Amino acid sequence: MPRPAKPYLWRGWYVTNLGGQRHRLCKEAEVIRVAREAMLRLRGEIEENDGRPFPRLTVTEMTALFLDSVKIERTDYTYQDYRRWLTHFAGKHGHRLARDITPQLAREFRNGIADGTWVRNRQSPQPYKPKTVNHALIALKRCWNWAIENELIPPKNPFKRLPLLHAEGRQRVMTDEEFRSLLRFSSDAQFRRVLIALCYTSARPGEVRKLTWAQVDWDNHPWVIHRHKSSRTSKTPVPKTIPMCSVVENLLRWLQKRGSHQPYVFLNSLGRPWTRCAFVQRMDSLRKRAGIAADENGENLVLYHHRHTFLTAAASNAGISGPLLQQLAGHTDPRMTQKYAHLANREIVRAGQRVAESLRPRKPGK
Repeated sequence: MPRPAKPYLWRGWYVTNLGGQRHRLCKEAEVIRVAREAMLRLRGEIEENDGRPFPRLTVTEMTALFLDSVKIERTDYTYQDYRRWLTHFAGKHGHRLARDITPQLAREFRNGIADGTWVRNRQSPQPYKPKTVNHALIALKRCWNWAIENELIPPKNPFKRLPLLHAEGRQRVMTDEEFRSLLRFSSDAQFRRVLIALCYTSARPGEVRKLTWAQVDWDNHPWVIHRHKSSRTSKTPVPKTIPMCSVVENLLRWLQKRGSHQPYVFLNSLGRPWTRCAFVQRMDSLRKRAGIAADENGENLVLYHHRHTFLTAAASNAGISGPLLQQLAGHTDPRMTQKYAHLANREIVRAGQRVAESLRPRKPGK
């Protein structure tokens, strides 16, 4: 009967050959008991993995493999967002084995981002918002879950029980006066067309920016987008339909008559497709010229607020049901649509309060 395996010394380490591969258990300076405990944990992991040892990947190696998969399967925006935070984490812990990352290290990394600041265009340092911190946690959680699903590390995700920070999300609704101010102070006719398309549709800024003439259905009056945000996450992908009102359709017909060799509908002043950064920077400078300040919660007006305002108004329309609103928004999860119904109720309450205030008796002479 063969003797049970024991740790042995090799080049200053206690090691073992379980699973047909040499594994370092601990340094020679440690007591033999630590090596035996490490070997027992390794034996349990091998038994859980059908007799095969897990690869000893470092954080840098594992995140690189994950990003290769994301680049093929997800959108470029998701890939860039994941790469930003995984590279940041690998800069601190890239030399460690991925399996050795503990919940404490994960918590310290999250807290470090939450207490940190970022700088853009030589401006004063700004603290990270809770939503940005949550983006980092989501990227790390997904990376470790992917590695577990592909049997690259033991089934223990150090980010699993780390809660996301509380983030309010978008609450601001754009007023008619704010939209008129944006049009009035916009010196770029090309960007004004973008604002009109955003205001009168439920499209996201990226969908307007990437809209092509092939996606415009002139006969049935919608935009039909086959590859969109939800098409990669829904079980049964279906094209997204964005209805065109007469204002938007007339705008697009006018643009089509002008003619362009570009397949994209909305072009910048150079006749080229807009980039995401150009969209953001143009809106930032326009908001400042129009004198539109942040609201009482510190929320600035951004391009996405056009869609947010459109869906909030749709939710307050009695003729639009919950399922219809969900299709209009292009959501796969009805819980995403519920927030617009909540915001619509808030607007109704505010409208009722304004009416009640107007009916209050005034003092003589006022």
